[in-house]
Amino acid sequence: MPTGDLVLRRMAAPAQRLLSARELEERARAWQPWRGYAVMHLWRTAATVRTVGAQPEVNTEVAARRLPSRTLTCT
Repeated sequence: MPTGDLVLRRMAAPAQRLLSARELEERARAWQPWRGYAVMHLWRTAATVRTVGAQPEVNTEVAARRLPSRTLTCT
């Protein structure tokens, strides 16, 4: 586990606090053997938090080509 990673240290910390590398290592012991998944989740959450409020780009060309959804009927 990359305990020196600032993103992980910030995301694993409670309420606007930065964990030390040693604190993160101690906390991560409870996540064994799933620490790799925890790292991916924390990084993904950090990316989501960073982009909150950003307006998604809409590709109007693709949106115009979308077909209406159809329901299947059984006879």
